[in-house]
Amino acid sequence: MAEKQGSVEGLYYEATDSDLYWTCSNDASINRINPNTKDGTGKLEKVLKLNSHDKPRGIAVDPCESRIFFTNWNPQSPSIQRSFKSGYQLESIITVDIRMPNGLTLDHAAKKLYWVSYSQLTNQLIIFSQNTKFLFFSRLMPDWTKLNEWNTTAQTA
Repeated sequence: MAEKQGSVEGLYYEATDSDLYWTCSNDASINRINPNTKDGTGKLEKVLKLNSHDKPRGIAVDPCESRIFFTNWNPQSPSIQRSFKSGYQLESIITVDIRMPNGLTLDHAAKKLYWVSYSQLTNQLIIFSQNTKFLFFSRLMPDWTKLNEWNTTAQTA
């Protein structure tokens, strides 16, 4: 479908327009293709070309607002960024208290954005929602993850 795309970090299928989006850390870009063309090849589009020090990773698309959201693992200024699906109006929306943002998802019904940020100091994956840390995952054993939510604790296999 799309050859030589480098290191694909994040992938998102947006069903409304049948577009497949992905982030590429090799060339610091956000890309899109619609695989549902008659010949099945689709048209590859580079939606955003970021600076060379940027490292886009997780990605999510809000079709109602026509926005792309993605994490940027830039070593000097990690952030959560967004733009319109056209690539216009790129802006950093989360820049404070964020270190290594990885995964990202949207809760369309609640209009909330969630992301995961890794802390090398504590070896924890922390899940955030609009600047509110509400739970974290801490690695215990290879097959177990401990989930803490303020005052409750559960273990899942």
